[in-house]
Amino acid sequence: MGFIVDLITKEFDTVLKNYEELNQKITGFSFSEEGCNPNLLQVLSHVPSARISKIWGKDQKIGDLMEYIDYYEKYVTKIYIREDFFNPCFDHLKDTIDAFKASYGDKVEFLCNDVCSSNYFLVGDEIRINETKVKKLL
Repeated sequence: MGFIVDLITKEFDTVLKNYEELNQKITGFSFSEEGCNPNLLQVLSHVPSARISKIWGKDQKIGDLMEYIDYYEKYVTKIYIREDFFNPCFDHLKDTIDAFKASYGDKVEFLCNDVCSSNYFLVGDEIRINETKVKKLL
């Protein structure tokens, strides 16, 4: 259909099983995973140029975030830390975020809610941006 598609998914096994076909249709793979998952590491070893994302809220510990980044860093091209829609915290953690950027450089990117809310999502047979239907698929 001419779309440039970046697949964001938690369906690790499906991607690995169908990688050859998906790789012809999808420009990038982003995996959404909140924890350190050895099953995802297996998939990442087969999918080049993959990215991973985690939601970070104000109730989470910085040490847990460092462990997460260190666990995946050598397997992905980029780690996105997305601000929790229900517990926004990035405004209050500017110094902490700056320290992460100094330690990890461009490998880790923090995405605040206003950036995350402008993504398109596939819901059933419709493409949506937030709750607004953009296009019905054929």
